[in-house]
Amino acid sequence: MATTTGYLIQPTDDAALRPSFLEAMTEHEAVDGKPDADGLTIADLRAATCLTHYAEGLRDGTALRPGTEPMTQTVWWCVEGTADDREYLGRVSLRHHPATEVLGEPGSQLWITVRPSQRGQGLGRWLLAAACRFAPAQGITTAVVEIAESNEAGRRLIESAGARPIEHRRAERAGRRRYLMPTT
Repeated sequence: MATTTGYLIQPTDDAALRPSFLEAMTEHEAVDGKPDADGLTIADLRAATCLTHYAEGLRDGTALRPGTEPMTQTVWWCVEGTADDREYLGRVSLRHHPATEVLGEPGSQLWITVRPSQRGQGLGRWLLAAACRFAPAQGITTAVVEIAESNEAGRRLIESAGARPIEHRRAERAGRRRYLMPTT
């Protein structure tokens, strides 16, 4: 299994990363049915200032989807290359929220997303390990993770890291399985 040569950065709309980020979102749309951009479409992301505002919102915690309540979040984008020539590989998001009220379980939310063309190379495991190193410093000792029933690799990954499935009817009706993931 390969390991990543990538590194984590705060979300940004720099000229060197923009084309790769948009290509990755197009891959997500083709493979997963939608971009991995919190509800934004490819057309939205290609608009002149959308990616700039999206990246700013992720960095300062003001990015909200319609109908959601504010959550403090920490988002890192995984990239490789130099500042002049970066490639977007994936992201890790920790959303800090007393999830008991919203999700019905204790813990904050953890998302890991790997660009489709980078899957199967160990990047998901690397991102999960990074998230679990950062989470306790953010006060997160248990995270809620949801994975599509069809995502066998994702389920194997988090189960091998100690996540345990929990019953959640709404997630199950949507074809997803919910887990509680220890981060320590």
